[in-house]
Amino acid sequence: NKLTGRMDWVVCDVPCSMSGSIRRNPNMKWIFSDELLFKWIAQQRDIFEDALKFLKPKGKIVYSTCSILDEENVRQVKYLCHKH
Repeated sequence: NKLTGRMDWVVCDVPCSMSGSIRRNPNMKWIFSDELLFKWIAQQRDIFEDALKFLKPKGKIVYSTCSILDEENVRQVKYLCHKH
């Protein structure tokens, strides 16, 4: 791919549980499950890993979700920072 290793910035707006939008979508709370949460966490990590290959050395990556859950935000970022 021509873009591999060439980006100064990469934005990862990853799919998530949408827990930050429950007020607008109240039915979300009835379909939420730990199984779905673990699926999103794995998918978020995969997307982040794929995005890293596009960064230049010293490039910056932005990770965002619309979730309010620590598992998808603080804990996820800690995991990703520790791994990379």
